[in-house]
Amino acid sequence: MQSSSAMRSRQLWPMSHFTNQPQDHIQKPHSDTTKRKLIITDTSYTNSQKRLLGTYFRVAFVGSLFEDIDGAEFVYKEPTVTTLAEVSLRLKDFYGGKYGVEKVHLLQDSGPINHDTLDPELAYIQVTHVEPFFDETERMNRITAFERVVNVNRFVFEAPYTLTGKSHGTVKEQCKRKTIVTTAKHFPYVRSRIAVVAIETINLTPVDVAIEAIKRKTEELNAVVSSKNIKMLQLVLSGAVSATVNEGPLGMAQAFIPIGDHSSMAEKKRKNIKLLQEAFALFLQACGLAVDLNTQMCLEDQQEYAQNLDEKYTAMLADFRPYLKEQQMPIIRRKMATLHNNSLSVRTLSASATISTNGLV
Repeated sequence: MQSSSAMRSRQLWPMSHFTNQPQDHIQKPHSDTTKRKLIITDTSYTNSQKRLLGTYFRVAFVGSLFEDIDGAEFVYKEPTVTTLAEVSLRLKDFYGGKYGVEKVHLLQDSGPINHDTLDPELAYIQVTHVEPFFDETERMNRITAFERVVNVNRFVFEAPYTLTGKSHGTVKEQCKRKTIVTTAKHFPYVRSRIAVVAIETINLTPVDVAIEAIKRKTEELNAVVSSKNIKMLQLVLSGAVSATVNEGPLGMAQAFIPIGDHSSMAEKKRKNIKLLQEAFALFLQACGLAVDLNTQMCLEDQQEYAQNLDEKYTAMLADFRPYLKEQQMPIIRRKMATLHNNSLSVRTLSASATISTNGLV
C-alpha cells in the first residue's frame, strides 16, 4: 500500500510538470493587463495627445436632392488621424454615386451659406472641422485630453473676418466669428453622426480676438512647462518670445493699450484694456517660467541658444513695461534679479512671481 506522501507526489506531479513548460500564453495576458493599467494611471500620458480619441466634423447638407436632410447639419466623429479632405471626398463620392457626380458639390467656405447663390437643382455639402467646446467652468473640470473629447455635445468652429469684407486684416481690424453647435446626443454614441439641434454665433471684436489669442498662448506655454518636453518647450517658447513686433503679443499691446492714464476712457474700453493687461501679465509669467526651465534642461551644446532666448525674453519685458501697471510688474523685477544672480530655481520663481490683478487700471 502506497504511503500518503507518495500519493501526494503523484497528485502534484501533473502541476509540477505543467509549471516546467513555457507559459508565455499565461504570462502575456497578465503582462498586457499590467501595462494597460500603468498607462491609464499615468497622468503624463492621459494629458498628452498620444491617444487617438477621435476628431469631429460638422457637415451641412443643402439642396432638394437630399430630401429629408435638406438644410440639416450633423456632427461626425472620425478617427483622430482623419483629415478634412478625407471626410469631404468620402461624402462627395458617396452622395455622388447616389445622385450623380456632376450634381454634388463641396462648399469650400466655412462661413454662413448664402442660399440665393446656389443652384436649386444641385446638392451642396459643407464640411468644417470642429473642436469640443467648453465654458470656463467646464475647462477647469476637464483636465485630461481624454476628458476633453468624451461626453461632449457642444462643438465650435471659427471663421476670421474684417468689417471691410476681407478674411484677414491688421491686428486692429481682425474680427472672428465663433459658431457653437449643439448635438442631440453626447459623443461617443452608437452612431458616428448626430444631428445638430442648436446653433449659436458669437462675434469677437479685434480686442476680444487679441485677449483670446494671448490666453491660448499662455495655456500652451503652461502645458509644455508641465510636460517638461524639451523639444516642444523650445518650439513653443521660440514662437512666444521671438515673434515679430507687428504680429506678436507686443503688436497687440501697442494696438490696444494706450500709454498713460486711462481714467477718462469709456468704461467698456477701460474694461477691455484691463482684461488684456491681465492676460499679458500671465503670459509674461508663463514665458519666464518656460525660459528658466529651458535653461535648466537644455544640453551643453544648446547653452548659446538658451542664452539667446533669455536675452530675447529680457528685451520683451522691457518692451512691455510701458503697457503694464506697477501692480503687474513683480515678475519683471524678479526676473531681473534672477538674471543678476543666476541662482533662482524654477520652483522659487513660480512661488514668488504671483501676479496681483487687484486694482488695475
